[in-house]
Amino acid sequence: MSISTGRSTLPPAMEGLVDELKLTNTNYLTQNRVYEHIGEAGGLVAEPKVIHFGGFEVGKTYEIIFRIRNSSSEGKRLHIVPPTTPFFNALCDNKRGSIAPGLCDEITVSFCPQEWRYYSDSVRIHAEGEQNLLIPLHAYPVMNETKFPKRIDFGKCALGETVTK
Repeated sequence: MSISTGRSTLPPAMEGLVDELKLTNTNYLTQNRVYEHIGEAGGLVAEPKVIHFGGFEVGKTYEIIFRIRNSSSEGKRLHIVPPTTPFFNALCDNKRGSIAPGLCDEITVSFCPQEWRYYSDSVRIHAEGEQNLLIPLHAYPVMNETKFPKRIDFGKCALGETVTK
């Protein structure tokens, strides 16, 4: 087998006999590991535990910042495994070697929808031992919180009469 770099590197006589491999960025932290603890595991706590992007416009980028806090009595080293879909991205600008007890790392998750539909993915946090953490990401095309006034004054209106405002 040979590695594909955009053009064929095989001799013409071997092109149909050997498969070419495409280069992929494999993240080995997602293989052979279980990420089943949502929001909290082994002294690490995500705030918020689940991230929701509600009511979005297509083509516009949205960002939410969440924190990974170390609630144990010892320092924790961790790796941030970003989302796998192209619609979500995770970035940690101030990543240190380890998180001291009581401190936290801030991670910015950005979301850019390409069409009007439901999106889901997750950010995975790999820590020492089997303390893997999962933060689900959800984006849905519905209205966010709608605010109506508690009282609307239409003035004087006779019974049976219609008034609009």
